[in-house]
Amino acid sequence: MSPKPDVSEERMAQILDAAMTEFSEHGFEKARMEDISERAGISKATVYLYFKSKEALIGAIMEHLFSSEMAALQVLGGKQDSARLRLARFIEALVGDLSRMRPLMPILYEFYALGLRKEPVRRLLGAFYKRFIDMVAPVIQEGIDGGEFCSTSARQAAIALGAIMEGTLLLWAFAPEQMDLEMQLRRGFELVISGLCQTTKGEF
Repeated sequence: MSPKPDVSEERMAQILDAAMTEFSEHGFEKARMEDISERAGISKATVYLYFKSKEALIGAIMEHLFSSEMAALQVLGGKQDSARLRLARFIEALVGDLSRMRPLMPILYEFYALGLRKEPVRRLLGAFYKRFIDMVAPVIQEGIDGGEFCSTSARQAAIALGAIMEGTLLLWAFAPEQMDLEMQLRRGFELVISGLCQTTKGEF
C-alpha cells in the first residue's frame, strides 16, 4: 500500500487563502475562526490544529504577504550590474507584486493599525522594515563607492525608499482616485534615486 500523501502544506494554504478573504471583507476584529473554517470547507478543529489562535493566523498571513516583497529584494543580487540598474529592477519587481496584491490591500492596512496596538505585530513589521533596509542600503553604498551616486548616507536613502513605498500605499488607501498606484510608486522611487546622483555630502 502506498503511503498517504502529505496534505499539510495544501491544507495550510487552504486555510490562509480563506483567512485572507475573510479578513479582507470583515477585518481582524470581526472575522471569526468559525467563518474562516466554513469558507475553507473544513472543521474549526482542523483550523486550530494548524493555528492555535487567530493571532497565530494573523502572524502567518503577515509572513506570507511580506515574503513576496522580500522575494522582490532578491533581484538586488548580481553585482555585475550597476547599483542603479539593480535598484530599478527591484522597483519593477516590487510594483509587480503590489499590483497582484491589490485585492489584499485591506489586510495590509489592518496590519498597520494592529501594529499600533499589538506589540507582536509591531515587532513583525519592524523586522520586515529592518530586512528591507539591510538589503537595500548595501546596494546604495556600492553605488556611492563606485561613483554612481554622490556621497550620502546609504541607510538614510534606503529608509527614504521604504517611506516612499509605505507612504504611497497609505495615500492611495484614502484617495485612490487621486493617483495611479503603480505609476506613483515608480515616480517616487525614481525621484529618490535621481536625488542620489545629485546629492552632495551633508545635504541628504
